Amino acid sequence: MDDGWFHGRNDDHAGLGDWWPDEKKFPNGLAPLVKRVNDLSMDFGLWVEPEMVNPNSELYRAHPDWVIHFPTRARTEGRNQLILNLGRTDVQDYLIGQLDRLLTENNIAFIKWDMNRNVSEPGWPDAPEDQRELWVRHVQGVYRVWGTLRERHPHVIWQSCSGAAVGPIWVFCGCRSDLGE
Repeated sequence: MDDGWFHGRNDDHAGLGDWWPDEKKFPNGLAPLVKRVNDLSMDFGLWVEPEMVNPNSELYRAHPDWVIHFPTRARTEGRNQLILNLGRTDVQDYLIGQLDRLLTENNIAFIKWDMNRNVSEPGWPDAPEDQRELWVRHVQGVYRVWGTLRERHPHVIWQSCSGAAVGPIWVFCGCRSDLGE
């Protein structure tokens, strides 16, 4: 299932960051849909874009400090979104928690992790060291999220992709151990 399944997502101006099923669209969560797909002898896959957040989201309203930005400059939205700072452990923990819950509660066989935005305002006002470490710490954070989720859900096939040829692209092995790949 592609974009639009998560909380508050009715257009591209809201919802990124709120990675739980939209209560209006899925009052019983994703489980009934996943079961129906599985009953048709198909695996269920889900689209996410976890490193992004819309300013119109519960996550951003609670944690505007979690986005990459310079405190002296306006935050530039690209595609109506801002970039979460995955160099921060609290951001990593949030994403691990949200995605782990989805994968634990649902029979999801495939995750498509989209990365569609280039980085602007690469600042980290409260960086633990030199804020220029943002680039390395961000990638290390992405790897921590992926590694943790891969350990907890080894049956899930992961694909990283980008609909636009912009920004950093990271490769995440989606090989299934039960297939000998």
